[in-house]
Amino acid sequence: MKSAIPPSERCARSRCPRRAVVIPGQSVRLCLKHEASRGGSRYGVKKAVSGARSYASKWEAERGAELLLLESQGFVRNLRFQVWFHLVVNGHKIESYIADAVFVDVRTGKETIEDSKAGLITDTYRRKRKWMAALGTPITEHHKPRKR
Repeated sequence: MKSAIPPSERCARSRCPRRAVVIPGQSVRLCLKHEASRGGSRYGVKKAVSGARSYASKWEAERGAELLLLESQGFVRNLRFQVWFHLVVNGHKIESYIADAVFVDVRTGKETIEDSKAGLITDTYRRKRKWMAALGTPITEHHKPRKR
């Protein structure tokens, strides 16, 4: 039985029957399984460097620069990046969440846990967002504006 996927849309790996995904800037077309195994990001996100810090995406780097500016102007304090939170039940670590930034808002005096979101929100992130809220530490999301 022949594959229903045309050859021009198939994964470039030999004998892989899956449909390839189109990632801008890449000449080789691979399926999600092979794209993840080649070491690149599954969602096409590229790491970015801003100042002396390395960030997971350009959007996260932009937000990090904004927060550093707000800290220098005195609007936020105790700014920390890539802060780990662990879900521990009965002494067993169940799961971990890494926040993009944690800071204290000077106006309210409350600690804010922030995550920069530029695109796809995964089921894993949704689950972690729910358990962080259940523990009394909700995550504030900073979304990238959509192009119109």
